[in-house]
Amino acid sequence: MATDPVRPELLATGVPNLDGILGGGIASRSSVMLLGASGTGKSILALQIAFEQARAGKRVLYLTGYSETHDKLVSHNASLAFYDHALVGSQLTFASVPSLLRTGADETEDALVQMARDRDLGLVVLDGFRSIRGFLPTDGDVVAFVYSLGAKLAIMGVTTS
Repeated sequence: MATDPVRPELLATGVPNLDGILGGGIASRSSVMLLGASGTGKSILALQIAFEQARAGKRVLYLTGYSETHDKLVSHNASLAFYDHALVGSQLTFASVPSLLRTGADETEDALVQMARDRDLGLVVLDGFRSIRGFLPTDGDVVAFVYSLGAKLAIMGVTTS
């Protein structure tokens, strides 16, 4: 199926009403930020999008921060309808943002780009923005890191959330 050069491929979120509002889903190759106060469901929505894309055949890397560890995500969300343990480890991989950022912003960016290339990723989720802020000296450094990573991944066809 040929793609329309004016309209990007849309990635379904797994939330029909949200996809309707978005005109069909999230534009591929975009960087999407889910913003809200603690406890408003950002991580659940991000995880639902990740599972929806994994179910659709895309490979997904879900990076967690301090507040959303892998075991917490699994134990708190395994009972939700979208959760499919069979996708974990094959289509959907979890990794730790703090573990990567300990090596430095540039090294982390390079490692994530290499992971995207090696694993043929379609979606990278950065969950735990505060964790990123804890490893980079200023808000400007955080913005530069997220922007640069998103831009490099977009060129490779990867969507970032």
